[in-house]
Amino acid sequence: MNIAEHLGGSVSTHRKVPNDRGVKAIAIFKLVKGTLLLALATGALALLHSDLTNVVMQWVDALQVDPDNKYVQRLLETVMSVDERKIKTLSAGTFLFAGLFLTEGIGLLLQKKWGAYLTIIATAHLYRSKSSSLQKSLVSRKWS
Repeated sequence: MNIAEHLGGSVSTHRKVPNDRGVKAIAIFKLVKGTLLLALATGALALLHSDLTNVVMQWVDALQVDPDNKYVQRLLETVMSVDERKIKTLSAGTFLFAGLFLTEGIGLLLQKKWGAYLTIIATAHLYRSKSSSLQKSLVSRKWS
């Protein structure tokens, strides 16, 4: 008998994350976000060999938005600058983030320690990179 058993505890080689509603809510949020990103990445790949301007105009007609609207015009200008390489890059990055979020969500939902660690590390890294890019943006605006 070891010390943990003597004190009324049990020894487990497979530690789990505490069964907490907050952890489950985060897991479900990560799974939903990962699923939506997966759909977005798949949709971006579907646009690879199509005329993006024509697709945007179809959406403008379907949503009954004024085609002369300044926001629609700005969107069309942006879409006209998108080439296949940008779509592939966007889709690949979106697939990677979808995989990350789905992995985090599954790990948290199954109450695995690695899921908690992955979520903490990934969130800290993404927060750090976002805050540094925001800081650079603010500094460049200040001096311009």
